[in-house]
Amino acid sequence: MARVSPLAIEHDSAGAVLAPYGPEGHGIAVVQVYSGVGREYAAIRKSAAVLDLPHRAVLRVSGADRLAFLNRMLTQELKGVADGSVRRSFWLNRKGRIDADLVVILRAGEILLELDAHAVERTIQGLGGYIIADDVTIDDRSEHVHRLSLHGVGAADILAVATPVGAAPPITALRPDHAGDYRIADAAVTIWRQDSTGDPGYELLLDTPHAAAVYSALAEPLSGPIDRPDRAFDLVERAHAGPPRAIRAGWHAYNVARIEAGTPLYYLDFGPDSLPHEAGDGALADRVSFKKGCYLGQEIVARMQSLGHPKQKVVAFEFPDLPDPTPDAPPPQPVTGTPVTESNDPAAEPVGAVTSSTLSPMLGSRPVCFAMMKFKHTTPGASVHIHIPGHAPLRASVRESLRFWKRGE
Repeated sequence: MARVSPLAIEHDSAGAVLAPYGPEGHGIAVVQVYSGVGREYAAIRKSAAVLDLPHRAVLRVSGADRLAFLNRMLTQELKGVADGSVRRSFWLNRKGRIDADLVVILRAGEILLELDAHAVERTIQGLGGYIIADDVTIDDRSEHVHRLSLHGVGAADILAVATPVGAAPPITALRPDHAGDYRIADAAVTIWRQDSTGDPGYELLLDTPHAAAVYSALAEPLSGPIDRPDRAFDLVERAHAGPPRAIRAGWHAYNVARIEAGTPLYYLDFGPDSLPHEAGDGALADRVSFKKGCYLGQEIVARMQSLGHPKQKVVAFEFPDLPDPTPDAPPPQPVTGTPVTESNDPAAEPVGAVTSSTLSPMLGSRPVCFAMMKFKHTTPGASVHIHIPGHAPLRASVRESLRFWKRGE
């Protein structure tokens, strides 16, 4: 994938706020805010938001042995999975650590691996080192294809208008963990369903030269630079004069929604030093099969599953003692890296640290967060304390799952 988004000039001229994603010196500029976090978040919950994802990459795996090879390498069961299916999986190293968090897209004649751009090099080198007599080729398609996504209750309707009549399956019938081939703005687009915000989510993959045309076909039109005061729910409806269009959104709005939905992210909540069991119960169940045959790192994963537990694990916290926030008394919010201790003594030895946090609009702007915690302190209902500078220690309670909110619950 292009390390500079093909939409960069458009974002800049519109006045979007961008920031680098990734290690210092290797960051990829990603939109953080377009017209205001409140407005963009509201679009996800009330209509739809479109995001540009230049930090995502794609590898193409081809050859007659591609499926058998990947099934021997990855943690997810791929044997017998039909074309058009989507699975999530880990690629582990010999020590059982997560070298890449993958979306595996099975298509006729090829398999696509969608992943974080910063994990591409070690994934190609790692997988490629095990191709011996196999008819398998791995190509980095990241400079040639681009990633967009739509999230929100109205996302399917927007895509239905943008895709030709007769597309199969109809976009409104596309189920989670399934992919289809469509055309938008006369460009071929692969779309798969992945509801990472608790509302419908559609992930798009298309040739880079068509990125601007497809983005413009989905996004609300702009007549010039936009102002960025944080406008809220009542302004979402402006995007729906005429054919439905998505509001242009950035990382911050998506981040709020995905934390509410209990979606941990690679490189943020867990990473290359993590074992699968440390990524959280939901990620483990979603990406690891305990019924398949051998794969790289399987012995470590199986031993931990049957005989023990990890040293640490991602959990979610809520704050039962906090009063409901008011305009005069905004709630405190822990930031990434905030230490977590067993007691309320700030000098106590940390037993974990916050990895992601937000003030949840769907929970009355109360703070919620994920944290990587020593296993002893991951039992649901366990109490710990989070130490925010300038604020008294907050008592936090471990939740049963990472998910704070889901539509209809």
